Amino acid sequence: MINETPYDKHVRLVAAVTAGGVQPPEAWTVLRDRFSAFLGHTGTAAVGLAQAVIAGDVAAISALRPLALIESFAEARPQVTAKVTNTVRGAVNDQLRTIYAASADATYTALADRFDELAERFTTAADLVDLEADPESILTAPTKARTAWAEAPTVAAELDSLLPALHAAATLCGAITKGPDHQFQLPLTVDVTGQHRRHIWAAWHTSGRASRWPALRALGADIHANRDPASLEAYRPPLPFERRTETRNGEVRSFSVDPEDPDYSPPEKPFVYAGQGMVQA
Repeated sequence: MINETPYDKHVRLVAAVTAGGVQPPEAWTVLRDRFSAFLGHTGTAAVGLAQAVIAGDVAAISALRPLALIESFAEARPQVTAKVTNTVRGAVNDQLRTIYAASADATYTALADRFDELAERFTTAADLVDLEADPESILTAPTKARTAWAEAPTVAAELDSLLPALHAAATLCGAITKGPDHQFQLPLTVDVTGQHRRHIWAAWHTSGRASRWPALRALGADIHANRDPASLEAYRPPLPFERRTETRNGEVRSFSVDPEDPDYSPPEKPFVYAGQGMVQA
């Protein structure tokens, strides 16, 4: 996010994990709340000085007067206040990260276990009945199939709702997840081994009555949480199709080639791929 400080990013990620149902360590919450209270403290020395004057507390007046003057000076110069705040924020962020690190792996595992339980339920349903079938065709199906078809959208919605939390938890475990979310959430929750990149990519971006998950399962993909989030790498989009032209027996033929196909071979010189076709090098 634009102009997001390391502190803001860390707190945002923990908030996403919390929304997924796993609370941060109590010490983390206490420190975060203490820093939030610190940010809200303005004019405290002047208020204390006024109370000391009313109460006739000479010692407090002597101590608070210079503090109130310094406070007033700083408030009139935002850059001074910002410098102090940034120093405190940086130290607090380091401590928050240290506190959270002790439970980061366990937190990720808890969310991964929950995701896998849902994924197993969904996979069982998807293997039992066509989850994208129209309602009329389900009316005569066996009871188990009808139940699976009816419950699938709810389970799919829960899988979708866990994606941000699982993604955030992976990042807090050390995964480098700079870039579009979907390029990490796909390999985070789907085993892409042996899958055709274009097909798995299209399935991930499918939107049906049970979200993307039926299309992924239809490809035979295993849906489960990656158990080594620190090794997570972005899943790049498929390369664009190449348009090639060849001449056979005096006849010119134009056709498309998918660079993601296993038997793909790049165009031979003196021709090079130029986006929409080939040109002579």
